[in-house]
Amino acid sequence: MPNSVATITAGLISSSKPEEWAYEIRDTKIKGLVLRVQPSGHKSLNYEYRIHGRKKRKSLGSAAIITLSQARAKAIQIQHFANDGIDVNHRARIERASTLGAFIENDYTDYAKGTILSFENIRNRLCQNFGHLYDRPMAEISVADIKKWRAGKKGKFQTVIKELAYLKSVINLAIKLDLIESHPLGRVQFERTEKDIADLSEEKLRYLSRDEEARLRAALMTREERIRVERQSGNRWRSDRGHPEMPTFPEEQYVDAIQPIVMLALLTGLRQGDIFTLEWKDIDENQQTITKQINKTRRHKPRKTTLQISDGAARILAKWKKSSSGNGLVFPSPITGKCYNNIYKAFNTVLKEAEIDDFRFHDLRHTFASWLAIGGVDLYTIQRLMTHSDLKMTQRYAHLSPDHMRDALDKVFG
Repeated sequence: MPNSVATITAGLISSSKPEEWAYEIRDTKIKGLVLRVQPSGHKSLNYEYRIHGRKKRKSLGSAAIITLSQARAKAIQIQHFANDGIDVNHRARIERASTLGAFIENDYTDYAKGTILSFENIRNRLCQNFGHLYDRPMAEISVADIKKWRAGKKGKFQTVIKELAYLKSVINLAIKLDLIESHPLGRVQFERTEKDIADLSEEKLRYLSRDEEARLRAALMTREERIRVERQSGNRWRSDRGHPEMPTFPEEQYVDAIQPIVMLALLTGLRQGDIFTLEWKDIDENQQTITKQINKTRRHKPRKTTLQISDGAARILAKWKKSSSGNGLVFPSPITGKCYNNIYKAFNTVLKEAEIDDFRFHDLRHTFASWLAIGGVDLYTIQRLMTHSDLKMTQRYAHLSPDHMRDALDKVFG
């Protein structure tokens, strides 16, 4: 049924049947009152009005719940507000967003449910960390509030930064929805305290032994070969049944991004996020360098950093380029074409096949730095290659240096 104009009555609402496409009936009694009928059979009453020359629409409720007289009364009230220059939609959103807690439970929840897989976990962590601020209007949450929270917060520095990032993302959404004008926490940045650095130094470094590294490489190569064989087998099955075959994987190319991502992390020490956001324009193949803005330090160190890479890393990139367009992201997601979120499942499968336990993707970075220290590379060079902003961060690898061990022996045994 096409959109139409009629006097909306209870009988008309009842007799309006769902069609293949949604349709609307506009009321002749009150201009702007609209009955919308969805293909699912759901019927709703809405009111269209203009505010400052712009057309707006306000849902009045389900036609199964709200009466026609109630809908007309609401429509008249909305129009009175509009005549006075008040947008009821904006007003309602501001009322819901008047406090941090109200915004999280309403607009943020509506948004995050459909876009963030770990939404429930994030909402719980927001409540645990910032529940004491839930009664405060978002615009009034201050830097002092966050510093006070930081002073009483126990746990690792990385955890503190992550919890604050969750709160900042909530406020970013409020700004995007025009509920607050500016970011009250935009200037909040935390530096590692002496205790944070001491705690970091005391953490047990997990890095690959040479034997584990060999098993990791073997597992990655086995995975590549298995995928090639599966593709060939699948193509034989398709050919026998007259189906079009899938592209094969030439031996001189990788089958997908997993092996080059893992090996690039091992051979460059780049963080996962920096690898995922790496672009071909960041790479100088002739000079064997990568020049990019490091994700972790981009706020307080916006200038790009140039890193020298090894022959091995350069060969990996050159081989991967044969499977790539050579433009844009080096490792675009094959599903979205955008940055990967993670390669958790594939990486952990490889670790299991390599019989490597208690190991995270980030430990590839520790392996890179640890092997440099064991190889006798000085800490200042390691600092630059690791893009550490503070040498104190690099000193956690000092005990692996041969000179460090020799000095200790000389001191004790002369």
